Amino acid sequence: MNNADTVASFRKAMQISLGAAPEVVYPDGSIHRFATAEDRRGKLSGWYVLFSGDLPAGTFGDWRTGRVEKWSAVDWHRSSPEQRSQQARRMQDIARRLATERRRKQRDAALRAWRRWSQAPVADPRHPYLQSKQVAPCGLRQHRDCLLVPMEDEHGLVNLQTIRRDGTKRFLAGGKVKGAYSPIVAMKPGPIYLCEG
Repeated sequence: MNNADTVASFRKAMQISLGAAPEVVYPDGSIHRFATAEDRRGKLSGWYVLFSGDLPAGTFGDWRTGRVEKWSAVDWHRSSPEQRSQQARRMQDIARRLATERRRKQRDAALRAWRRWSQAPVADPRHPYLQSKQVAPCGLRQHRDCLLVPMEDEHGLVNLQTIRRDGTKRFLAGGKVKGAYSPIVAMKPGPIYLCEG
């Protein structure tokens, strides 16, 4: 398979899996980012890494959803042990680089969360979302018309969930979500509830 065929096949796999693919794909073994179908303007949640040469292979995914897909132009049932070993090394290298990038994005998001949280006032109990759910702010804060829900882990604040007046919910891009929780401030002594959602 030549480079043009490799790129076309890889790009088609991204389009099918993610519903989007960049116009230009570089088979250089580096991490590249692109906008997915769900991204708002200026956001680049999609990413890919593609190797060309004798063993065309790569991986791609979506930072926002956590989806990851592997792709190969080689039928691994017909590949040699050496080819499989080379591919395994490439994938381990990609995994290390992606983990480093994920940690960097999570650190940046945690810093953005802390800045926004520390500057925001206590949520207005008359916020339309709170009114529709018939609940008190319970420790939430507010930035303009968005409620701010703190997401924490064992180290402290790692992300914020915003809730708009119409109930639309979003996390800060790149921020940690898995393993995080939102503490609910008790208004008075009583039972403790653990909620998952």
